Amino acid sequence: MTVLGEVKARIYSREVKAFARKVARAGASLQGEILKVMFGYLIHPAASELAGQEGIILVASYER
Repeated sequence: MTVLGEVKARIYSREVKAFARKVARAGASLQGEILKVMFGYLIHPAASELAGQEGIILVASYER
């Protein structure tokens, strides 16, 4: 398993789309399962929906 992650202060749907593109490029050279995680201070609701569709786990700083 490979863990790919990104940290942003604010996560909007455009950040999720950009991360998904980066993962797709990196995934071409990786083997096995890829765990995709983004951590941020603020997560926009539209980003949460898109991340769910892309299989990306979102973690907000206020989620303890």
